[in-house]
Parts: sequence; structure tokens; C-alpha cells
Amino acid sequence: MRVRPHNQLEQAGVVPAVQAPLLADAGRVTAELQKAVLDEVPAFTESGNPDVVPELEAHLEAHVREVCRLLGGGLPGELDFVREHAERRASQRFPLDALL
Repeated sequence: MRVRPHNQLEQAGVVPAVQAPLLADAGRVTAELQKAVLDEVPAFTESGNPDVVPELEAHLEAHVREVCRLLGGGLPGELDFVREHAERRASQRFPLDALL
């Protein structure tokens, strides 16, 4: 993994010191994100597909990991996991507006 020096991160407005506490609390952050999505986007709870909610949780975990990686100085990646999640939902005919 290529990493930017801390001074470049700080100049860009990134505070590398928050990576470790966020990573340590990643499970709680993911759970709160999932609760917010399920509360705000009825399509997830109304879906008859039993894979939707567990896959949402995995997707949110990937987001939290990526944010932690970036805060640790990692360079921006391709975010392939976002495309893959969207493609999976589309293949299941999940409402597009619920993903946006």
C-alpha cells in the first residue's frame, strides 16, 4: 500500500491520528450506519431477499475499512466494492433510488 507522508495528509485536512480509534470502534460505527440506513431506506427492510441486509452490513464494513485506510495515509483507491455492491443490487432488481 502506498502511503502519503503525514505532513501531506495534514495539509489536505486529514488527521491520521483518528485512524486507530475509528478502527478500534469500527464494529459500532458499522452498526450505527446500518441502523441509520435501515431506518431511513425502507426498501432494505421491505425486501423479501434474505441476502440484502447481511450484504448491506458487509458493504458498510467495507466503507468503514476504506475510510480507516485513507485516514491512515493510504492513497485513494478505485472503490470497486461500491460498484460490485451496486451491480449485485441491480441484478436482484433492488430499487435504484434506494441505493442513491
